[in-house]
Amino acid sequence: MTQLVIFDMDGLMFDTERINFESWMQVARKYGFDFDEPLHSSFIGIRENDIHTYLETIYGVESDIASWRKEVKQTQADYIRTNQTVHMKKGLLDLLDFLDEQGIQKAVASSSSLEMINYYLTLENVTYRFDFVVSGEQVENGKPAPDIFLYACEKAGVSPTEAIVLEDSRNGLKAAKAAGIQNVFIPDRIGVSEEMLALSDVVLDDLSQVIGLLTEK
Repeated sequence: MTQLVIFDMDGLMFDTERINFESWMQVARKYGFDFDEPLHSSFIGIRENDIHTYLETIYGVESDIASWRKEVKQTQADYIRTNQTVHMKKGLLDLLDFLDEQGIQKAVASSSSLEMINYYLTLENVTYRFDFVVSGEQVENGKPAPDIFLYACEKAGVSPTEAIVLEDSRNGLKAAKAAGIQNVFIPDRIGVSEEMLALSDVVLDDLSQVIGLLTEK
């Protein structure tokens, strides 16, 4: 029986990957470098420090990646501050209500910083709905390594076989598989492809459908 549901945050709970992509496109147009959806999708789920290293392999170490990323973050922050929302994804509240009724633990495990996780949860008034949060900052290796999910299981006092991971990224699905935890792929920026199907244990349309999955188990 499932004792812990582990939620990714960006693109899974909130529509922040769209905001981030649009911010990247705006900065790319300003500075004149190539950027597109496939590139953006390739680093979804990776920790902040690892993104910089990854982008160096794309653009070269001589590129001013630090300045680009600083402006992307500011553009995204400006949008969120102006709109005062990160756009909660369909089915999140219904699923949280169901998990409360069933007494199943709930955790957020995100590659984002603890500051950013807490900011988004507070903005959407769901901080109190989770038993705990785990950030990529708190583990040695980020996704696609299994560290963050194994740490979440340790904090919850459950084995990996008693947990499920809800993810929207290939890096998150890989991390869950490496941890020996059943994963559920709920597409966001990354669509359903042969690669994603191969990485996924279950594919669902939105968070509300997780209720049916757990009811069947």
